[in-house]
Amino acid sequence: MRDKSTTSRRSRKTAPDLEHLQADLEENNRQRKQLEEAIIAKASQAEQAGSEESTKPAKAKSRKSNKPRKRTWKPGRPTVPYPDFPLTPHASGAWQKKIKGKIHYFGKWARVVNGKLTPVEGNGWKEALELYKAQADDLHAGRTPRKAGGELTIADLCNRFYTAKTQADRAGEITARTLAEYTSTTDRLVSSFGKTRLVDDLATDDFESLRADLAEQYGPVRLGNEIQRVRTVFKYGYEAGLIDKPVRFGPEFRKPSKHVMRKHRASGGHKLFTADEVQRLLREASPQIKAIKTSLKSRPEPKDEAHADLGFVGKLIFPGNS
Repeated sequence: MRDKSTTSRRSRKTAPDLEHLQADLEENNRQRKQLEEAIIAKASQAEQAGSEESTKPAKAKSRKSNKPRKRTWKPGRPTVPYPDFPLTPHASGAWQKKIKGKIHYFGKWARVVNGKLTPVEGNGWKEALELYKAQADDLHAGRTPRKAGGELTIADLCNRFYTAKTQADRAGEITARTLAEYTSTTDRLVSSFGKTRLVDDLATDDFESLRADLAEQYGPVRLGNEIQRVRTVFKYGYEAGLIDKPVRFGPEFRKPSKHVMRKHRASGGHKLFTADEVQRLLREASPQIKAIKTSLKSRPEPKDEAHADLGFVGKLIFPGNS
């Protein structure tokens, strides 16, 4: 049975705590009422602002017309010869047409004379229409218009050849060194013949002069390689349909003869290493090469008498020491 004095002491200790809790509860109720009043005030303000906007007159929306625009001809420009004419005059004095989002020009309706546009005879619409019809199929198909064989220049041929070889290089069909050699060849053709020179205008004497210039700069081997690359450029033009007939190079534009090549090789002497030179190379070689030499020591001696006096070190063959 609990002592009454102990119970009364505990009840006296908890009395201040109850008063503190009651005060906190009243404070929370007061703050909650203030928050509710603030929310109600904001809601009423928003409702009032919305009612004021609804009373304002609505702005009229602009409507764009779907009707096609009519052609307006500016003063000084010619009118089209007939309603279905496919070209329109441009302010620069040329006939134009927009194909696949790009503007292309065909002929001239006027030329600049003393700083002013002067119309040509007949406005040039017949020539422009003829040029458009010749290129229309390629342009509408997204291709570059092909030039006629008589209009192909050296620059056009070299550009087409370079583009084809660049694509082959990206596909891994030729090496970067081969592409660089082709680039040097096309640059030489442009500088020797002129970029505006027509391919059909080239004659045998042009190639003879080119071969003479190459022979002064290079030896027989490099000369033969360069001649072959020049022939490759013009062969590409014929096979690609850029020119109508093969180019005549003449009898002199050819590689050096076999006799010249043998004489050139003989003039260089024997390109062999002596035994001392090979041993010196092996002494200064990398550890990998020295390891190959060690592994080759166990190779059997040659059985034929023709190679009995030769020493074998890797892939280098040199006369054996007596």
